[in-house]
Amino acid sequence: MTDPRVELAGLAGGSTAQTDVLARLDGVSVVLTIAAGRGNDPEDVAGLVNLVNLGARIFPRWQLPEPNGVLVDLPAVGQGPLGDVLANTVARVRSQPASEPLREFQLCWGGTPSGPGLAVDASGWSCSLGPVHLPLAAQEGPPVGALAVGCWAVGQLLMEALEPLGVPCHRTLGFRWNLLTYGLDESPATSAREIVLPPFVNAGCGSVGSSVLYAAIAAHITSELVDLVDPDSFTARNRGRYPILLDAVVDVPKTSWLADRCLEAGIPARPHAQDLAAFTNGTDQPRLVDLVVASVDTVVGRRDATDLLAETTINVGVSGLAFHVSRHGFGDRGCAYCQYVDVAPALSGAQMLAEVVGLPVERIVALEQGDGRLSEADAKALAIGGRYGDPPPAAGSRLADLRRRAYAQASIVSGAGDLRVSAPHVSALAGVVALAEIIKHGAPSLAPFRLGDRVDLDLSGQPSGFVGVARPDGSGRCLCHSGFRRKAWASMHGVGPVQQHLASRHEDAQLDRFAEQLRDVAAGTIEVASPRLRAVGRRC
Repeated sequence: MTDPRVELAGLAGGSTAQTDVLARLDGVSVVLTIAAGRGNDPEDVAGLVNLVNLGARIFPRWQLPEPNGVLVDLPAVGQGPLGDVLANTVARVRSQPASEPLREFQLCWGGTPSGPGLAVDASGWSCSLGPVHLPLAAQEGPPVGALAVGCWAVGQLLMEALEPLGVPCHRTLGFRWNLLTYGLDESPATSAREIVLPPFVNAGCGSVGSSVLYAAIAAHITSELVDLVDPDSFTARNRGRYPILLDAVVDVPKTSWLADRCLEAGIPARPHAQDLAAFTNGTDQPRLVDLVVASVDTVVGRRDATDLLAETTINVGVSGLAFHVSRHGFGDRGCAYCQYVDVAPALSGAQMLAEVVGLPVERIVALEQGDGRLSEADAKALAIGGRYGDPPPAAGSRLADLRRRAYAQASIVSGAGDLRVSAPHVSALAGVVALAEIIKHGAPSLAPFRLGDRVDLDLSGQPSGFVGVARPDGSGRCLCHSGFRRKAWASMHGVGPVQQHLASRHEDAQLDRFAEQLRDVAAGTIEVASPRLRAVGRRC
């Protein structure tokens, strides 16, 4: 059985588990309604289109609202009457259901659903989600809340479907959340103005990197020049995980295709179909880069993104249904590579991986130090080994993906086979959060709201309301321990002792705020669903 929504997590077998999962997904009929007086402005329209685009990739059965005469103009996403765009989106991205619907689940935009389901709402930087409508004050600002809430809604819907199969999750009783402070409340008021993104390097154009651009297009936000850096071309499997792909795009360089979609939306973009090391070293003089958004999926790529020595790096890392976004400079307080420095002996880690994956340890080391992609010989060896299902990993597959499959980091673990279920809403929300930070970076009036350290979000539940801490590397092995690089970074960006002192004070304030939040958790003033956070709060 082949379905883009479900992937075997590793060892051969799993057809029974696959059938069970698909039956749960196909058995839901999603009923989308729009409250009276809503669905007419561009913010609502962007949120509705995004919600359907993400949800229909997992749940193929939708009952859509009656046409309301509103026109949609979202290049690369949809254009025409809203009703037609929603229906066409479902038809383009859904899989053919294999079983009959068993129950309905309602999503009501701007109001309380009449049956089991969720109320969805957004305004500017803020959004709300819950079994009953949680109204929001009218706010001015980019429609990032409208894009974010659709991701949370699809996450809750997926948990509703998969919880009976043993997937751990937290069903929300309702929350308000904003992308300005990342707190569980509505955002502070900000002045309305036209938003133009600053120039930045989009380091990695995979499911997250492309979702940054998708979010900007859906939000009708224009930009100064964006450099798109990625050596890869699209493959057939990308369509299920990339929200910007409504149709199959195969063997086309990601950067050139995305640059075309950006230009259609008024975002000037320059494609670079090369890896980051080649991009960094491709000029006679060092590139003076103000902002990098790094979403590459290898440790080597993270190193090369940091080695651009950008004034600011926004890091995005995804694992399963969770992701983090962190913001970094370069110096005493660490850098974007600190989180990826592996202090364990390289050979012992390679030996463990070799035993599980089924390749020689020497080949594992070579892949880790190279581009991380399997050769034809690697693929043949894995197929002969018989550890993987049908089809086995192919030439060109990433070792990082193979590791996840071999370690069975699946959404569903069962005796009939371990599986991973497609979750495009995770990459989509990571792109929205990265977009929010790019907006803040380019707007001096929003400087107080720029992410001080790191925000972690898990779409198997709801936002925690916390901004956490990104610890600097203490081993002395990270790039930011290089005196030459520190001096070069400070010289390139005019960062003197005063600016470094002010940055340090800002990060200290973030640490104090995080400690205060943990004390509130321990005292019960703030309620959180995460057992880990509760335990940390008690220790504080």
